[in-house]
Amino acid sequence: MAHTSDFVVEISGGPDRYRVDVSSPAGEDSTSTELDADEILQSMPMLQASVLGSAVRSRAAQTELERPAREVGKKLFDAVFRNSIPGLYLSSRQKAEEQDEVLRLVFRIRSPELAALPWELLHNSKMGGYLSLSQPLVRHVEVLEPVAPLRVAPPLHILGMVALPGSMGTLDAEKEKESLQAALTPLVEEGLVRLTWVQGQTKQDLTAALLSGCHVLHFVGHGKFDEQRREGMIIFADERGREDPLHAEALGALISLARPRPRLVVLNSCETGTGSSEDLFSSAAAVLEHTVPAVVAMQFAVTDHAAVLFSYAFYQALAANRSVDEAVRAGRVALRVYKDDSLECFTPILYQRSGDARLFDLRGSTPPEEPEETPKAKAEAATKVPAGERETPGGEPENTARQVREEASAAFWQAQHDRDWEAAVLQLTAAARRLPGDADVRNMLEHVRLQSDYAQGVRAEEAGDLDTAQEHYRAVLGTDPGHAEAHARLRRAEDRAEARRLQDLLRRQADAGDDEAAVRTADRIRTLDPSWTDPDGSAARARERIARCGRERPPAGSWGVGAPRPAGTSWPAGGPRPSVGAPPRPGAPTAASAPAAGEGPCPLPTIGVDQWVLALDVHPDGGLLATGSRRWLRVWNAATGRKVWEKSSKGWSCSVGAVAFSPDGRHLAAGSTDNQARVWTMDADEPVFRFPHGHFVNAVAFSPDSRHLATGCADGTVQLWDTETGEPVARVKHRLAVKGLAFSPDGALLLSGSEDRTARVWDTAAWEPRLEIRHKHFVLGVAFSPDGRSLASCSEDRTAQVWDTEAWAQRFSVRHARGIRSVAFAPDGTLVATGGEDRAVRIWDCRDGAQRSQVLHPRAVNAVVFYPDGRHIASAGEGKEVRSTSLPG
Repeated sequence: MAHTSDFVVEISGGPDRYRVDVSSPAGEDSTSTELDADEILQSMPMLQASVLGSAVRSRAAQTELERPAREVGKKLFDAVFRNSIPGLYLSSRQKAEEQDEVLRLVFRIRSPELAALPWELLHNSKMGGYLSLSQPLVRHVEVLEPVAPLRVAPPLHILGMVALPGSMGTLDAEKEKESLQAALTPLVEEGLVRLTWVQGQTKQDLTAALLSGCHVLHFVGHGKFDEQRREGMIIFADERGREDPLHAEALGALISLARPRPRLVVLNSCETGTGSSEDLFSSAAAVLEHTVPAVVAMQFAVTDHAAVLFSYAFYQALAANRSVDEAVRAGRVALRVYKDDSLECFTPILYQRSGDARLFDLRGSTPPEEPEETPKAKAEAATKVPAGERETPGGEPENTARQVREEASAAFWQAQHDRDWEAAVLQLTAAARRLPGDADVRNMLEHVRLQSDYAQGVRAEEAGDLDTAQEHYRAVLGTDPGHAEAHARLRRAEDRAEARRLQDLLRRQADAGDDEAAVRTADRIRTLDPSWTDPDGSAARARERIARCGRERPPAGSWGVGAPRPAGTSWPAGGPRPSVGAPPRPGAPTAASAPAAGEGPCPLPTIGVDQWVLALDVHPDGGLLATGSRRWLRVWNAATGRKVWEKSSKGWSCSVGAVAFSPDGRHLAAGSTDNQARVWTMDADEPVFRFPHGHFVNAVAFSPDSRHLATGCADGTVQLWDTETGEPVARVKHRLAVKGLAFSPDGALLLSGSEDRTARVWDTAAWEPRLEIRHKHFVLGVAFSPDGRSLASCSEDRTAQVWDTEAWAQRFSVRHARGIRSVAFAPDGTLVATGGEDRAVRIWDCRDGAQRSQVLHPRAVNAVVFYPDGRHIASAGEGKEVRSTSLPG
């Protein structure tokens, strides 16, 4: 099998103005670009109609049908391939050809409005046309934990399921079943693949089948996008054959029950690749990336014939031991070859979070010989007819049906040209009555109806009647929850109304002297309405008072004092060192947070990291913050928000998922997905120790005397290392990945949390377990209170448990709306903080578990930690920023 090299395109920023970073075999480059995402999103219904139309229209009409697709593809190409980037692409392609490698296009889209665009249409005539037909194109999804390669012992188990509620359109499911069976027959006969089908169409039927495990889950049916929840869903049937939707998050939880768990999910369903322009993780495919390494989905409606052809070619490629990205390209090519003017080849999309697309290792097999054509296959080939020429469900003669369909299509395109939606509604309604089972006519009718409603909303919005405009947009979304333009306009109208309301709140906050809250409110208003100018000066007054706090003073006794240091340099040898020994006493202010005379606590700046923050820690003197993210370990001045040091990990998909300062302030440890833990000192550019592991290092923790470092690995091991000699000291084991570690203040105990749903307390003298705390899902974080009398564990099951270490009994449990990813105690032990997937940091009273306050983030929170002064808390996550918040009281 040919090796793969990656041409990685990372796009961030917006709206309208974006940064493009390219990493390739021929080098790296960056540029800025402008792209009107709204304009392309508004053309998506026309693209959808073009894709469907290209499957049934005669060849003479194809040039006109394909024009919108090529125009969008050219816009996307011109936006990304600017300056020297086309040269890098051509050089990379040439290098790959010379070395007999596959050049893969990897798109890492960080702006939600761009994630909804059809990147598979990238087109440039000088480079061979559509790029996705020449190279595999992958939408890489960044999640907390990448995927390590996994060897699968034959047989490779593919579990198929068909769900067709009676209220929804029929699909040629039986033909797709036969196609899959035919494609996999050679491997089935060799004992390398096993294909089974779920017996039934309900959620319960799938649950029962998944409990036996599988390697690939293939779903045939229908999908939708829930605009209210901004999440994709799959439609099952209930016991009576009615629609029974299941949102992608819940489907992911269901799939996680399988042992072995699927490494690939194929959603041969419409709209499973459709997402919100405001949320990267909204489509069914993207949401499932939290559970499985790769998901194949559909970004447009797909015809039965295309679904069958794609599946056949896709699995044939997997059977030939191709990677999943190459298998998707094989499916594209098959659709293009069957009808070389059809656009349906751009409907399938691939989401992948693993750097390696070769999910299954079937090297023990030899390529199957071309099977002799059977009489049955010959008969099927002789009777096969193109899509669109099957017998119509309405019973119309085929010639008449074709004429009605062409008249409907003509009315549709005339409406696109004239914008006379009302006339088209009448004509298409009549056509739909004559061809009730024709999906193409039904789709065109639905489109013009929505356009008519949408046009009324636009007119109301332009007239300034925001309430009426919102009513019209909501009416459109009530019919089509995935209507991107209506959704975008509704959000803008809602944002403008919210901005008006927040202006009153800003004035009240500024008048009351709550400057930190006023600045946050002003930032929120400017986000909602960029044209806002602070007419009464409320925001300016709040910022002025904050500036008087003198937060730009450098923190005393911390690394990187003074001006920020250039990237890649070490902390200065001989520079001021933090005091050695115990951390500052609880409640003692540090230079980073000490208030100016006559003022209250000064707010610390929000630090923009430009990437998901996977790990976070505060230096013992409170002056520095350390963050771990994809490729980067960084240290920041907490008072100024300036970056003072950074180190890059190797490989574009490698992530730093664990960081910890030593209690004496001299060391910084980090764990990453390159299977290593590293330890730096302030006067060394290179790490003083590298601790190798067998899998990703998810957790690191120093002992209270800084003499030892504990590391937690994805293979379930907890290891203790000597930080003076670098030698291993002890080793214990969980059944699954270790996600969190914490020492007791006296170092006598070590607390570990694992994906095996337990948190365990280990005696560090005998390395025997003292306590096991059980959760209903993965344990993602653990902590000891500074006095050692309490410990806490938090879990994906939405709870955090706080235990008494003297009685070894649970004191209380707290709950979030979604999974909890991090937990931390305040320096005086009176408070405990939790951060989770519901975007909230919640502060709880350790006496009774009552919630005292909360901090809301724009996205999921991955890490929380208290400052040593006990008056501030730092939190960070998928919002790509570190937020330091003053605690009330």
